[in-house]
Amino acid sequence: MLVAGATVISVSVPDCSVLDVGSKVLGSDRSSWVTGHGYLPRFPRGSITGLWEHHAVVRLPEGVQGPRLGSAVAVVPDHICTPVNLAGELLVVRHREVIDRWQGMARGAPT
Repeated sequence: MLVAGATVISVSVPDCSVLDVGSKVLGSDRSSWVTGHGYLPRFPRGSITGLWEHHAVVRLPEGVQGPRLGSAVAVVPDHICTPVNLAGELLVVRHREVIDRWQGMARGAPT
């Protein structure tokens, strides 16, 4: 599973957080059976309802505790083509430990 790392940069609205990750990392493609623009493993009831190039808005049901300002959040993109194409390096992680690094061999290459 591909997971992108993000940081919470705003929690100024109740039940809403803004992340420093957007369509450049998560990709904007979304299948019809998916809600939102990514899955948050630590916040499974959350939904990415807004997506811009460099930011994402996460909405949580009323009363559900969300991530704190400045905290790191893992996001599983709905579609991995864009993030893999734009990343120069992918980190392979197991149990929060980097076990390998994969270089993006075809990054930006026309097909």
